Amino acid sequence: MISPWLKRFAESALEFGNRIGWLPPLLIRLFVGYFFFETGWAKAHDLDGFAQRFAQWGIPYPAFNAALSAYTELIGGALTSWGSAREWFRSR
Repeated sequence: MISPWLKRFAESALEFGNRIGWLPPLLIRLFVGYFFFETGWAKAHDLDGFAQRFAQWGIPYPAFNAALSAYTELIGGALTSWGSAREWFRSR
């Protein structure tokens, strides 16, 4: 037989888990979005250096591919963070 105290504790722990279940995925998505945004921002600020690195690695069309990479991360990171926040506000 389960004691009443342990039963109440288990029920309150389950209720807490149901209430906060949205938080870990939201924080992970915001962190990933922020990380991609920051790396894209850094690449966009030194786009010439980034293109030179692509040229050293032998990547064709280094300026185009550097810009594509930087702005994909910049825009994708912002959209990931925005979508995560939007989903959170919609669920409330």
